Amino acid sequence: MNGFIIAAKRVFEWVREHSVYLGCLLIFMTALSAPILIQMMAPQAISDIPEHSRILQESLVNRKIPIYSIYYFLIWAGSFFDPTPIRLRVSSFVVLFVCKMLSAILVYLIAERRMRTEPFEQRKASALLVSMAMMVMMPVVNPIKLIFFWNETLVSMFSDIYLLHISPNVWHNSTMILAMPAVILTFYAGSGFLREMRRQQAVILGICLLVCTLCKPNYTLAFSPAFIIFYAYRAGFLKTGSASLQAYSDFILNNLISFAPSVFLLAAQYLTSFLDLQSTVQGQSCLAFAPFAVWAHYTANIPLSMARSLILPASILIFPGARAKIGLYFVFALGIFVAALLQVVLLAEQRGSCLDMCGNWFWGAHMALFVLLMECLLLLIRLPLSGLKRFLILIAALYVVSGLIYIIRLLVGYSYH
Repeated sequence: MNGFIIAAKRVFEWVREHSVYLGCLLIFMTALSAPILIQMMAPQAISDIPEHSRILQESLVNRKIPIYSIYYFLIWAGSFFDPTPIRLRVSSFVVLFVCKMLSAILVYLIAERRMRTEPFEQRKASALLVSMAMMVMMPVVNPIKLIFFWNETLVSMFSDIYLLHISPNVWHNSTMILAMPAVILTFYAGSGFLREMRRQQAVILGICLLVCTLCKPNYTLAFSPAFIIFYAYRAGFLKTGSASLQAYSDFILNNLISFAPSVFLLAAQYLTSFLDLQSTVQGQSCLAFAPFAVWAHYTANIPLSMARSLILPASILIFPGARAKIGLYFVFALGIFVAALLQVVLLAEQRGSCLDMCGNWFWGAHMALFVLLMECLLLLIRLPLSGLKRFLILIAALYVVSGLIYIIRLLVGYSYH
């Protein structure tokens, strides 16, 4: 009981110290998220949010709630188990709005803690800027279009911000919005474990990973292989003869603690979402090896599409001055993104004899890119003021400008495409 009181006092003190900056962040997120979410969940909106509500209603008629994501249960419970359209719309708004707020606060909290060597007020202001930037960043638009914007309309110029690319922010998909707070916690729980490799941290990671999988399984599918490889390297297994028997035992046990619950949940999700025995053979979905097939369906220039999403992390890797500041967090975020990118490039879903072009394997890459860009911004803040830092700030600003343009498009009524 005393421990709980002490923890509550620490939280209260932290909130009091950061109240001004948290207040600014909450006002910003309310002004940003509320109108977009209302737009995205309108019955006539081209968006996954009303579609997910419809799926829940149909499932309840068949007395079967989807376990692909806990989102369906949350909005059903939020409607007080009365899934009429208006109640589901209100419930969806509350759940998604809270998740957007949580994502912004977590980014602020982590950024502030990562800059503990900076003066107190400076690190709070920097953390606020990082959080606000992360909530709007989108793949970089063509800068030439920005120069000649007066000759074009908003639609004809910037209709390709989201659909062709891997995007750190998605506003139309309820399960990704729900998953983002868990994604952020999972990444930093995993990073913390890789730094110290303690059993307690494996338990924390297992809980975060389970929650993340409950929200949306895609990030778990990218995180898991990257984490195991990084853990094997940190434990010395990739260096011949440098690991003890105890290290192998700890490796197995810690991985079981971290992944066993999520693996069982993934199996249940796969069986119910892909191999539903009540569906017809034509309606079943299965995994297909189809290199670049889905991505090429949306764009004829995949390298350009990739460059517009990755120009900031690529620039950090290219320039020695920035590369020298790279640490475990950045490398781990990059490794998870590479795992997610390989899934996007190589895999697809197949229904019957036809490939499903919905691009469901992109979700893990979207979430992994959010974390990678967050690490880019945190690295950028640590760089000394120089021409390189100004150049990288300009690139980061292009992501933010692209995001603001995309948000304007959504608010004036255009689809997420």
